[in-house]
Amino acid sequence: FGLADDARAQRILRALEDARVHEPYPMRATVTPIRRGDALWREYMDRHKQNEEYQYHNGGVWPFIGGFWVLALSAQGQTEKAREQLRRVIEANARNNGEFNEWLHGCTGEPKGMPKQSWNAAMLLLAHCGLSHKIF
Repeated sequence: FGLADDARAQRILRALEDARVHEPYPMRATVTPIRRGDALWREYMDRHKQNEEYQYHNGGVWPFIGGFWVLALSAQGQTEKAREQLRRVIEANARNNGEFNEWLHGCTGEPKGMPKQSWNAAMLLLAHCGLSHKIF
């Protein structure tokens, strides 16, 4: 997105890909979830059991972020990889009969959070557009 030169941008994308943050769907909110007992764990994360490992902001898959992943790949000339990842973002949003859930479990891909999230739909359209037009 212009914040890093091409070589650094490629290294960042490669590091994220090596960490497999695009699995089970693009893209997990964190590379490594914070575990209970870790120095970074905060008590509020235990409320409502929402921020357990691979859930919500603690390693959950956010299709909205997946759209940025597609745009970043496309911007770096990785068009085929971007197309494949867009297909996976579409699959994530299609879970539960196209419910466009807020987030999905970061290991199982099970849809979670609120359904009918318009930001996921909007980002899906922007990511699709980014395959043929410069967005950033």
